[in-house]
Amino acid sequence: MLMDRSLANRWTGGDIDLSGRIPSDLIMSAAAADPSIGPAIGPYLSMQGLPSCLDPVEPKAKAVYSSGWRPPLTPGPTRAELSDIAASAVSGAWVTS
Repeated sequence: MLMDRSLANRWTGGDIDLSGRIPSDLIMSAAAADPSIGPAIGPYLSMQGLPSCLDPVEPKAKAVYSSGWRPPLTPGPTRAELSDIAASAVSGAWVTS
């Protein structure tokens, strides 16, 4: 639920909230900036560890985000482009071959 709330906030343009716990997706992303986080991720991704297995590296991830680092954005349509795509699909103007 924490990750869902955080994702919804970020999808609407909100920044990462560092005042409380940060979700596992952000802890894992922070490993790109601090490789010492990486070893804690394996058990979580392989489902051999609960989300709490990331707790020891959460302070490191918070330090990464406190420095201003953010994960790169995934390429994709802008909000306006996505709106146009959806409007075209609903109107039937969008046809695939």
